[in-house]
Amino acid sequence: MLKQLHVSGGRIPTQSAMQQYWSERLDTGHTLKLGQKLKTVASEFNVYCLLSRAQTLRLEEIIVVDERYLILVLGEEALVLEYSEPVARFLPNLIGATPKELEEIGSQVGLYELRDKASRLKNANVLLKEGEISVYEMAKELNNPKIIRLFLDPSFPDSLGDGLYFEDLLPSGYLALKQKANYKGEEAELFCIGSLYSDYEQFFKVAKED
Repeated sequence: MLKQLHVSGGRIPTQSAMQQYWSERLDTGHTLKLGQKLKTVASEFNVYCLLSRAQTLRLEEIIVVDERYLILVLGEEALVLEYSEPVARFLPNLIGATPKELEEIGSQVGLYELRDKASRLKNANVLLKEGEISVYEMAKELNNPKIIRLFLDPSFPDSLGDGLYFEDLLPSGYLALKQKANYKGEEAELFCIGSLYSDYEQFFKVAKED
């Protein structure tokens, strides 16, 4: 709790006051240098943190190998599927799709090998995922378990720009942040969700790499 923001009589600042405060105090326009401390500080401050590699993978090319395999090229990554003529004809329609979209399409049309391998590739992009309990608590408070699957999906922040988010993205009383980061020397994207009343200045002070 941010004691310095309490007014006389021990009253807690309104949510709108907290939104304004964090909008003025948190600068998401620079790159955070983060280290291993982020893992422990996320739990200590009850803030959900997702660190992902700073790359957006998309299906760029399909390579047919001797009518035995289909190689789906996504940047420097690749998925290898067993060859099927109907699948080989279908896949060019998916050029430009992200791993999440490939996973969803694979599930919809019954291409379960594509679904499973795209899901693994999506999750392999995660460098750190910690503090999920804060999302579970949010879902319990709102009696809405769908929130868990939505917000904990590693692909959820992909469509978001860097910045702060309040009721435009989250239930009332919460804050989300997306910002560029450097994690152990690797370029990354940080996405956080937590209470408006968590002390994010102290959170980032502790989480920064020494």
